Amino acid sequence: MGTYGGGLNVIEDGRVKVVDVARGLPANEVRSVLVDREGAAWVGTTNGLARLEGERVRTWGTADGLPGSTVHSLQLGPDG
Repeated sequence: MGTYGGGLNVIEDGRVKVVDVARGLPANEVRSVLVDREGAAWVGTTNGLARLEGERVRTWGTADGLPGSTVHSLQLGPDG
């Protein structure tokens, strides 16, 4: 679940785990979330994009080619 200032809340084993800036998210304002075919979560924030796979967080921002810092929506393409 994305929040408007508290990062991403992930339910694992009946508990809520918070993924936020301190854990590698580019911003705590989450605008979109998508789970891909591999089970990784893509998170659009007000400061870039993140891919969460287990405990690993990879991020992209304007320096990596995004046209703007806020990612409002995500869609899975036909090729995954």
